[in-house]
Amino acid sequence: MFRIVWLILSLSALLFPSGLRGIALPAPTRCPSGLAWDGENLWLADWREAKIYEINSQSGQVRGIFPAPCLKPTGLAWVKGDLFVADGEGMIYGFNPQSGEVKVRFPAPGSSPTGLGWDGRALILTDRKMVYMLNPLDVELHWIISPPPTSTPRGSVLMANISGWPTG
Repeated sequence: MFRIVWLILSLSALLFPSGLRGIALPAPTRCPSGLAWDGENLWLADWREAKIYEINSQSGQVRGIFPAPCLKPTGLAWVKGDLFVADGEGMIYGFNPQSGEVKVRFPAPGSSPTGLGWDGRALILTDRKMVYMLNPLDVELHWIISPPPTSTPRGSVLMANISGWPTG
């Protein structure tokens, strides 16, 4: 059975003084691909079914199932009340999952976005061998990190505020 493992790394010293802790929740889908947290619930994308699940982060119960604004959701980030979705076909969408309204849509800086996160100021996007920092309000590319040629960033980027990052 697939499981979602949810760990908050950046704030673990404040939230869990005795060390890092996590919980495992059963995933409601066989093809989980993106994960975000809105402060209360987890949001999980299914790349095969093009659906997004809202999941109670304590009980693991599905609170809602929503159609993704794209065909292949591969990354999610919760940004100020909206859900941003990286599409494996090269686009990024900002939308309200409750209404389905797409508020912003723009091309990803690379061709195959896989992970998406939010640090409180910018979207962090992984795409094959690159990591990008984007401002979702003006779709401006702030910086790029190119990892060593032997590594490939993949999977979800679940982020909290990280100090020391450029502000643009």
